[in-house]
Amino acid sequence: MELAEADAGGAPSHYLACMSCHGLDGWGSPATRVPAIAGQSSSYVKKQLLDYRSGVRGSQKGDKWGAQMALMAQPLSDDDVAQLAYHLAEQPLWPGAIPNAKPAPKAALPCLGCHSKDRAGWVTSTAPILWGLSSDYLFRQLVAYRQGDRGGAPPGEAPDPMAGVVDSFLSDQVLMDIARYFANE
Repeated sequence: MELAEADAGGAPSHYLACMSCHGLDGWGSPATRVPAIAGQSSSYVKKQLLDYRSGVRGSQKGDKWGAQMALMAQPLSDDDVAQLAYHLAEQPLWPGAIPNAKPAPKAALPCLGCHSKDRAGWVTSTAPILWGLSSDYLFRQLVAYRQGDRGGAPPGEAPDPMAGVVDSFLSDQVLMDIARYFANE
């Protein structure tokens, strides 16, 4: 696939807007609660961008972070989305993307079915790599799933499996324990 060249080391030109939050290398910023996106599978990145563009993500009341991403995704064409997804999948993972060597808390065990410790499965998975992401970011996403602010599906698509895993019975403390486990804290 040919990519529109930009000053950002061969990234598509529309990646310049992404860099303002996710950084030149796509490694995000825990200080500003922006996730790393470099090295995520192209299918995952593409789905997220399309969900933001269509309003499946970022249109829920109170989702200010998602609303920002939805605004960024609005002007992207299908080709732009494909180029960004391809580019990000080809980038090196962020330095902290290392599975936790500690035993998983009981509440995190169902998560490992999709968010594997097996690095070989990361390339083909449609689930994002969570290892080493900020616990603040991960906690915020888990709370959004619990509240029903995340996990919807466009009409005609299968529901997001996370919507059924993170339920209202999980306390903030349990969600933080899961977030800290994946953040390697």
